[in-house]
Amino acid sequence: MSSFALETTNLLENNQFILLILNILANVGLSIGAIIGGRAVGNLVMESIV
Repeated sequence: MSSFALETTNLLENNQFILLILNILANVGLSIGAIIGGRAVGNLVMESIV
């Protein structure tokens, strides 16, 4: 089980629904941000090579 799944399950079991929603949004948002940032860095590297 991943730490994301464990933390989400713990929050659900403890009826901490606001923190549960914030946890999911933060994890998904940061993941998407990392993808966008990685792509931007990759594009800069590829442009500097060519």
